[in-house]
Amino acid sequence: MKYSLISLLLFISAYSFGQERIISARIIDQQSSAPVSGAQVKLASSSFSSTSNFLGYFQVWANTGDTLIISHPSYILTNMIIPNVETFQITLDPKYIDLKNLSLEGYPVDPTITKLSLPETLNDSVNIAKYETGWQRFYTELGNAIANNPSFIELEKEFDYDLQFTISNKGLIENLGLISSDSVSSLEYDLFSSSIKSLKPWKPAEINNLPISQHFTLNILMGKEIFMVVENPATPQGGYQGFYKYVAKSLQYPEQARKEKIEGKVYVQFVVDKDGSLTDIEAVRGIGSGCDEEAVRIVQYAPKWSPAAQRGMPVKQRIILPITFILDK
Repeated sequence: MKYSLISLLLFISAYSFGQERIISARIIDQQSSAPVSGAQVKLASSSFSSTSNFLGYFQVWANTGDTLIISHPSYILTNMIIPNVETFQITLDPKYIDLKNLSLEGYPVDPTITKLSLPETLNDSVNIAKYETGWQRFYTELGNAIANNPSFIELEKEFDYDLQFTISNKGLIENLGLISSDSVSSLEYDLFSSSIKSLKPWKPAEINNLPISQHFTLNILMGKEIFMVVENPATPQGGYQGFYKYVAKSLQYPEQARKEKIEGKVYVQFVVDKDGSLTDIEAVRGIGSGCDEEAVRIVQYAPKWSPAAQRGMPVKQRIILPITFILDK
């Protein structure tokens, strides 16, 4: 009797986990609990797919224990095992599009003539929300709005904030967040919040002609920024030809590398400061046997560079250069 009961329970369990049925679920935003429409829902074990409607609901014909794969351009890809219930809820974590940096050095500026290097992600004209006058003007108009705010003069001379925001499916700014290594005051939050909300309207991103919300993060700095790409890059004295002449003259081939017949390139990263001095020098990809240390030494003793400039103001720039080690034949 005991073994018969156990067998019956195992049969019922296997039956309930293997029986196909219609399952209803709702997808919501983890932060705001708002419904997520336009999410693509697929079964890992088949080609079946469904799409969440404007209320976040979808239906799927599946087994308990099957795996759902939920994808959406605005959210992190999520896998979920179907529970043994008729209806359930799925929460998605927002996926933030990185808008890189906005340096407020030299602001306010004339937005009609100022040209900035935009992140590559904004080159996707189909799947990215659109600012009314274009992304170039978004950066300059936001910078001007912040710099012209009466509370701007009360900020520290150096600061570093991450501004997070959502462009809703109605083209509205929502879910504003301001992150800093220090605590954020109400003055700071109100300044950045009112500045971005004062800008022109947005056209939301779309999937299959259906408007969707999209999440962004923008690093806003003053006095702390280190650029990778600038309007006028930093340059060594005598240009790069002069720099590599200095390298060839100064390089001392490490004895260990010579014995082991080591050749190749060591990539050295460093920062050209506002006064042209070279700082934060390190080998980011090396070949060992003393070559990495020699490459760092070469850069440490290099003459000052001409600093980079952004909108006519000197700025810090991070550089990565190869130092080549070739044995005499």
